Amino acid sequence: MAANQETQTEGLTGLLSLGFAFNPFERLEASNDPYIADCLIGHDMFAVAWETAPAAIFAPAGGGKTAMRIYTLRACWLSNSKRRKFPISYDLPLFASPGDLTCLEAHQLGLAAAAATDLLLACASRPSIYLDLSIPRRLHLLSLLQAALPADLGYALDLLAETADPRALSERLDRTYLLPEPASPAAVRQFCSAAQRDLEDASTGLWGNAALFDALLAFIFEDLSFESVLILLDGVDGSGFQAGNLQAQFELIAPLLNQATAWEKRRVYLKAFLPLELDTYLADQSPIFYQQFLRAEIRWDVPKLAEILRRRVYVASQGRFGSLDAVSSPALRDVETMIAARCRPLPREAITFAGMVFLNYLKRQGEYIESRDISRAEKEYFQRSIFPD
Repeated sequence: MAANQETQTEGLTGLLSLGFAFNPFERLEASNDPYIADCLIGHDMFAVAWETAPAAIFAPAGGGKTAMRIYTLRACWLSNSKRRKFPISYDLPLFASPGDLTCLEAHQLGLAAAAATDLLLACASRPSIYLDLSIPRRLHLLSLLQAALPADLGYALDLLAETADPRALSERLDRTYLLPEPASPAAVRQFCSAAQRDLEDASTGLWGNAALFDALLAFIFEDLSFESVLILLDGVDGSGFQAGNLQAQFELIAPLLNQATAWEKRRVYLKAFLPLELDTYLADQSPIFYQQFLRAEIRWDVPKLAEILRRRVYVASQGRFGSLDAVSSPALRDVETMIAARCRPLPREAITFAGMVFLNYLKRQGEYIESRDISRAEKEYFQRSIFPD
């Protein structure tokens, strides 16, 4: 243990000496990456996620489904359009129990928890959402949050008041739901003070799953004046949800797919970010699915993968440089493209390969990244592909 800690300390010292605040290639899973919001890049398939229609967006594991969900979520809050869209981030491993989810009512409990979480995090980052409400409507919102939130509302407000940082609350509730351009600490504390005071007068009620989710939707439309709602479904192949079992995955999402047309009439649009292997299975099991849904597949080429790597370098170096070329031998040019051309065309694979190059360089304690670091990483990468852990 001591040796491992010493290696980590030396690695961090090496990163800091190079100008990096963190290792840009350490996190392979978008849902667990605290920096993912700043590392996102655009993709052509975003247009399908943004359409006011139900949509299924497919990608293999490590192919960018969660990143696309987060990109869509943030776009909703960045949009200056009068036709505002409220994103509900329905990440199954986070908001749903791996038990029986083969009926809509069971999903509605998870959807209500997700909607309540997202409303609270929205208020934390945009306090005016709450402060501009009349007192009766504030009390109604707090009543809904108390009923649906998967955590104690009073504790959540206390935590937010103590830190005055929406990221602290997001870390506890949903670390992927980070709004761009959050409010100042003073504004966050103003929201907390008002909500804590109002909470003393808020009533608690008993709700059925469907009624609670419908009430949250009504609040989003009527009190907050959003034009539409996007349900961003993710994590179908996540932990505890029958990864690789296509029949189980289909049964899991079938109630949501069957409800999509009814939701569309209410301006609620299901956006399902699904594993690629489920695509042909859905075509066989539910042919009507492709008549009702827009469909897209996230594909990646070398330039896009290289762009992902450069963006991560830029964020990790806090803008000091935008490419590994800055720490590479003068004989190397466009290192990110060299890496992207040598791995499978998936973001996770490119980040993995880049991490191997980076680790070889740090271990060697050389002055620059050299071609031997890339060659050694390439050998390790293909050995891992042939003989996975």
